[in-house]
Amino acid sequence: MIQKRTIMRIVFTVEVLLFSWFYYYGMCGMREIYQLQAENKLFEQQIVVAHHEIGMKEEELHAWGSDPFYKEKLAREQLHMAKEGEEIYLVSR
Repeated sequence: MIQKRTIMRIVFTVEVLLFSWFYYYGMCGMREIYQLQAENKLFEQQIVVAHHEIGMKEEELHAWGSDPFYKEKLAREQLHMAKEGEEIYLVSR
């Protein structure tokens, strides 16, 4: 009777230890879930940044199509173009 009780305690202890190990380290364990949640947060942040960039590009596209001053500004700043008779001075930083 005492041996049976001791064996049952050992089996129960091993069972609890195995359950705990699989609960934390298993394929769908808590460690894996925490890693996936962190990865999910990172992807959500990247999505927010991408939406912000898309909004900025849409505003730039709208300005490019509707604002002639914006076209002139880009031509002067990025292409270093000038009107006839104007001189361009480049200042390096």
